[in-house]
Amino acid sequence: MRRWLFVLFIISFAVGLVACNGNGEAAGDNEQSESEGNESDNEMGDLVDSFSFDGEAKVEEERVVFNMTLTYEGEEPAELTFPSGQKFDVNVTQADTEKSAYRYSADRSFTQAIQTENLESGDTLEYKDTWEISESPNTVESGKYQAELWLTANQLNGEELSERAFSKTVEFELTKGTEDSEDHQPGEDGDGEEGSE
Repeated sequence: MRRWLFVLFIISFAVGLVACNGNGEAAGDNEQSESEGNESDNEMGDLVDSFSFDGEAKVEEERVVFNMTLTYEGEEPAELTFPSGQKFDVNVTQADTEKSAYRYSADRSFTQAIQTENLESGDTLEYKDTWEISESPNTVESGKYQAELWLTANQLNGEELSERAFSKTVEFELTKGTEDSEDHQPGEDGDGEEGSE
């Protein structure tokens, strides 16, 4: 009789181990939480896909103008959250050497208050920056350049966004270099304004 009780105890113990995962949670509960997590990820992916982000670099005399647009095409209202007053960034590098030539956020300060943008279907956000080549602290050489443009939003409808969820890389070419900033003082040509947001 004791032998049968011992066998029943071992079988019950084994069934209990199979029914639970290593954390002591029921297997069904774990599968349900994984399913809910996947559904949440899918919903966030679908929501991000309802945005279209575009950017361009327009070369003008002694400057490059960067234009960025984010258009929302979803059905429900959406809220983008930015961790500071900085809504976007631009990073320009030489295409062949990847040497940094310009960064929008360098030497700028932004309010550290959280900012939000509320969008309805069809709404568009537009951002613009101007790189004044003649005011660059380094010599800007002729050649091909790449500019990475992105929004700094870190949440969408209260959910965390992946870093640079809205970004684009554009290429452009400069056909002549400019002099070092030591030879050119900002405002000498009457144009000492910084690029605007």
